[in-house]
Amino acid sequence: MTDGFERYPERGKKKYPTVQAMIVGILILALGVYASVGSAREGEWLTAAGTVWLALTLGLGGVGIGLMGRPARAPFRFLNAVVMTRAERAPVDSWVHVAPTKALPWPLLLGNVLFTLGMCVGLVFAALQLIGTIPRLNAETTPAALLIAIVACLLFAVVSGALAYLNVARKWRNGRFGARPSGVALGEKTVSIRMPGRDSEITWEYIRTVRPEIIGSHRRPTAAIRLELDPAAGVPGNVQMLAAEGYTVPIDALYSALRWYAAHPGARRELGRTEGERRIEGWRRDALAVEVPQTSGRL
Repeated sequence: MTDGFERYPERGKKKYPTVQAMIVGILILALGVYASVGSAREGEWLTAAGTVWLALTLGLGGVGIGLMGRPARAPFRFLNAVVMTRAERAPVDSWVHVAPTKALPWPLLLGNVLFTLGMCVGLVFAALQLIGTIPRLNAETTPAALLIAIVACLLFAVVSGALAYLNVARKWRNGRFGARPSGVALGEKTVSIRMPGRDSEITWEYIRTVRPEIIGSHRRPTAAIRLELDPAAGVPGNVQMLAAEGYTVPIDALYSALRWYAAHPGARRELGRTEGERRIEGWRRDALAVEVPQTSGRL
């Protein structure tokens, strides 16, 4: 076991219903195909199309939630620090080890996009009925009901579309060479947090302690990593909270790296070099607790 390895406490780690969600998703897809074929045979094409849309949206969502439960196994990315700064200024560090955040699995993302498109179609369909361009499906439907449907579809489309955009952008950043990934970056001099809507850079010397923290109720705890900072860091409350889940790398490896380098200033010179890469890779292998192929971490 690599010196300095620590496991993040189990309590608070989110567990996804991996197998159950995938089974439910596949069943929904199968039932949707069966029901839509029956509707199409009876000439009810609108019902068949709606059934296909609903089955794909829910079924892909279930499969995607199941895939989210897969354990994080990827290595840290070894990147030039310029990539993490948008090249707006010279970076403090030359090279950094990045723990990227996970993007949604493709099935869940496709389900998200399909839901957004369905809401847009519903919005247009309700608007055309309201202005009389097409006949109303139900003669008893009032203009007020159509207005409510239009507003509801618009709200759902905006929220779902925004989520789809953010997750597509995250997948593009994490998968494209040279693109700026979101996540936590460890350099010789700083810890950088690069998330959508939040960029911060903390000098190692300002980090007093690193410890696990459970946020929320006893029934639904949320795991976090608490960085207690010196007032000179300029962070409100002298605390920086990091999520303890949602990374492509094992959380035990990130937790070990933060704890080790915060407590061992002399070892920070390894960061941005092959020595640090080997140590972090050792923590990743310890976190997986299985034999995995040796990797350099470079992409």
